[in-house]
Amino acid sequence: MNEHLDILFEDSYIMAINKPAGLQVHGQKGFKVYDTLVGRLQKLYPSPPSPAHRLDRPTSGVMILGFDSSTLSKLNEDFRNRKIQKTYLAVVRGWPEKEGEIDIELKKYQGETMQSAKTGYKRLATVELPFANNRYAMSRYALVEVNPRTGRFHQIRRHFARIGHPIIGDTSHGDTRHNLLWKNHLTVQRLLLHSWKITFQHPKNQEILELTAPRPCFLDKSDPFWNENWQSYLKSESPDNIPNG
Repeated sequence: MNEHLDILFEDSYIMAINKPAGLQVHGQKGFKVYDTLVGRLQKLYPSPPSPAHRLDRPTSGVMILGFDSSTLSKLNEDFRNRKIQKTYLAVVRGWPEKEGEIDIELKKYQGETMQSAKTGYKRLATVELPFANNRYAMSRYALVEVNPRTGRFHQIRRHFARIGHPIIGDTSHGDTRHNLLWKNHLTVQRLLLHSWKITFQHPKNQEILELTAPRPCFLDKSDPFWNENWQSYLKSESPDNIPNG
């Protein structure tokens, strides 16, 4: 088990980590999962912090945890009341509108009840890659900044799939053909969704915190997933919008 954690912030009450893609947060009932975030924390801390929100196993990026029940309760309340702003980065198939809000109800997890769900987004860059796709010689993709207004199960992934722009690497809601193109041509086999930034009020001292994870693998040359083909074809809508950080 790799017990390393990339800690972005830590005090007596909260912790923020940069969760790697592929690391599951909790164990799964009925399945043996030998490496989880909770398991790593239990080995590193006598009284480990607990996650204040979800982050899917294939998603990387910022995650907030609390060290005590009152802190967790306040964080959970702020998440429910939408006082905590989460910003994601994703690569999607095709070129969506430059900005917009996806307002499409989604079924509740393991149920038939429909729930309201809203996701705002802004297109940061576009790319045409020389990957033949059906009758097209080129394939189009976009880098988008995403701000979920609600917190439904797989909300971002399901919403972009519903508007015809599934996230690359999404094996549950995505496009298998395009996932294979990225795997075969760019050796990318992960979900291209990254929790980039979380802005919130500290639950104890009321300080406004903006915690940012390092730029995701699909934008970072130091990461083994980075590929010069992707970067060389990238066309920025506004160069200042591409996260460096």
